[in-house]
Amino acid sequence: MGLHADTLVHRVDADPIPARSLVRGMAVRTLSGAPANVVCVVRTDVSLVPNGCRLANCGDRRWISEYHPVCRISAQRATRWWHARDTGDVRSTPECAHVYDIVLDHEHTVCVGTDPLFGIATLGHRFEDNCVQHPYFGSDRIIQDLARFPSYKRNGLVDLRADMFVRDKSLNVIVRIQNNDASSGSCTLA
Repeated sequence: MGLHADTLVHRVDADPIPARSLVRGMAVRTLSGAPANVVCVVRTDVSLVPNGCRLANCGDRRWISEYHPVCRISAQRATRWWHARDTGDVRSTPECAHVYDIVLDHEHTVCVGTDPLFGIATLGHRFEDNCVQHPYFGSDRIIQDLARFPSYKRNGLVDLRADMFVRDKSLNVIVRIQNNDASSGSCTLA
């Protein structure tokens, strides 16, 4: 799902900011060092997840959902991708109300934390390496689903709930976003 609200995200020519402060149009630093612009911020309400959202402590104010692909950067070079949970410190965090994901205009990675610096894959990345590949989160289909929310075009902030993610039970993988509850106050799909 993504980043804890307080996880620091690196911007271009500015100090890192918490994930909750990201907005559309902001230039962020990618693994290649090149800038990329935020197209959309996805804020997922996880407050009703039983026992809290499971996040991995990747150190230095970096709490990342346990299966999110991360990559450590050393000597200005990215090493292999792995899941955040492979850091060994995964906790249920009932106090975590939201996690944040990002859609970028290109590059599809963003640097988080400070020492050591980590990179994370952003939504729609199309990467095929080991654990970073994902048939939905790494594809254009998630971008297409997000683009159906009026707020995607209006302000680049899409609010979701954890129960809106549809899982293919036979594959145990998320395959789409669905909103059947128009009365919830969340944006409805167009």
